Amino acid sequence: MTLQRYPGRIVSNPRPHQIMANALGPAGEFWHGVGLTAWFVCEGPYSRTTLGRADRYYSKSLAALRAAGCPVDTTFFRELSAAEQVLGPEEDITDSTSTTVETPYGQVTFTSNMGRRTRRRGFEGVRDLITRYRRAWAEQHLETYLQHRWRSELENVAHQLHRHVAAKGSRPHSSSSPGSPRKPPTTGPAATWGRCTRPSASRHRPSRNGPPVW
Repeated sequence: MTLQRYPGRIVSNPRPHQIMANALGPAGEFWHGVGLTAWFVCEGPYSRTTLGRADRYYSKSLAALRAAGCPVDTTFFRELSAAEQVLGPEEDITDSTSTTVETPYGQVTFTSNMGRRTRRRGFEGVRDLITRYRRAWAEQHLETYLQHRWRSELENVAHQLHRHVAAKGSRPHSSSSPGSPRKPPTTGPAATWGRCTRPSASRHRPSRNGPPVW
């Protein structure tokens, strides 16, 4: 397919970041989310939770990781809570605007200050803590986790197919007309995991009896 802004380019999917997020699932949600929490706690304008409550705020993602056999080390949350305790005090961050105008009596400067958020010094330390534990988790679990993700999603599709065949007596029909090229899926598990291993356009192999094999 092509993009409207770049009609001369062919892309496999217009939303690659979404495909990556779908592939990572709960792991991406947790590690990305806890990183954002650290930023908003330290740099504002506000955070929906504290670092000390991160395990409860992200409990759904963490439960999914435990179910996959890839838990996050509980020591991480104790260290995260301790790191929050040594952050600097809250500092108001204000936006200052000055305007100078000429009057018959000389220049007059108007200055306005607007407090928009607060910050706490120490983000770099929290960031490094999260990075260290995220890398350790990935080193220990990422390969197993990704295998669990694609197997569970594709097995779910297989179960749905079997139920459909049992109920209808036949497989679902493709919307493509006979003999027309098969379009690769753009949504769902097949799109998420098929694109992780699909060869580039230059290496598509023609099948003996029809369209290219993806």
